[in-house]
Amino acid sequence: EPILMRIEKEGQSGIYSAHDGEVFGYLIQGSVNICLGSRRFKAKKGESFYYKADSSYYFENISGSSYALLLLVSTPPNF
Repeated sequence: EPILMRIEKEGQSGIYSAHDGEVFGYLIQGSVNICLGSRRFKAKKGESFYYKADSSYYFENISGSSYALLLLVSTPPNF
């Protein structure tokens, strides 16, 4: 399931519950913290990331002056 996510300056996404599956992401613009359970990882424009979705997760915009734009692909789809 592809998702194009825009996070406004100093904003964060909603919290996603743990699920059976995986998440791939690519940062199109800005910088974010990827918050997986109690761990945090930084990603910036042009970087990609991947993780098993076995704990809750969300994203924080740490760009400072602009919005962040991410392309996420989650499996299995949740439609």
